[in-house]
Amino acid sequence: MVVHTFDALKSKNFSIYMAGQSVALTGMWVQKLAASWLVYRTTESAFLLGLVELLSNAPIFIVGLVAGAWLEKHDIRRLIIATQILTLLHALIMALLIFTDTIQMWHILFLSFYLGVVFAVDMPARQASLILMVNKNSDLKSAIALHSVIFNLSRLIGPTAAGFIIFITDEAICFAITAVSYIPVIAALFIIKFRARENKVAKKQSIIQDIVEVVKYSKNVYYMRVMFAFFIVVGFFSYSYSVMLPIYAKDVLHGSSQLLGFLQGFFWSWSNDRCFCSSCIYHYEKTA
Repeated sequence: MVVHTFDALKSKNFSIYMAGQSVALTGMWVQKLAASWLVYRTTESAFLLGLVELLSNAPIFIVGLVAGAWLEKHDIRRLIIATQILTLLHALIMALLIFTDTIQMWHILFLSFYLGVVFAVDMPARQASLILMVNKNSDLKSAIALHSVIFNLSRLIGPTAAGFIIFITDEAICFAITAVSYIPVIAALFIIKFRARENKVAKKQSIIQDIVEVVKYSKNVYYMRVMFAFFIVVGFFSYSYSVMLPIYAKDVLHGSSQLLGFLQGFFWSWSNDRCFCSSCIYHYEKTA
């Protein structure tokens, strides 16, 4: 089967969503850089820098699998709208705390964990929603490819822009910009309509049964085992160095937030856009 990269753009719903999502993803990376720079600038503690990153990423391993099974029985569009609003609130609260000069370390730690839980639900929901936005299943590969392109472009643009914004103003402006950046994707989600799901069997299963099914699928399919092993190895032994980039930028290279923005922007080791949703994996396999 011949796959054309831009076929998914023929779907009006997908095009509208991608337009809003490109802005939101850029804001997400602005937010992440602003948070890491704020922590190290105010505390100069490598431990706290790592702790914030741990709290923001750990929920994906705890919540992600359950969320993937849970969302199959609920309205994905409403769920994504909810996660986008909750992410907007995080950025808005951070901006207000910095603007009013009342922010404390426990605020950052708590809000980092809160954001991690939201992302743990949002990531599988976004991935599973792609099949519901395109006109036909054969366009799914195109949708995945385009989503990946936008994700990585935002990963390049967002941190670089954040570095300059912080250098000129401060972190509060970054969080305020991030809050505004989520408005287009929320508006897009209210406009678009998702296709009805084709898999009716999964709705009759319990969440535990769905999780067991995904685990069995991942265990029995060779490329799935290799993929998860790769993620684990790279995640533990490669990706972790990016957490320390604020230290390298500030203390080792004696640079400012601008340098950190460039370092983060050109960090392309791997993507955080991971999905543990059984419906998403199922459709990937079905259209392969």
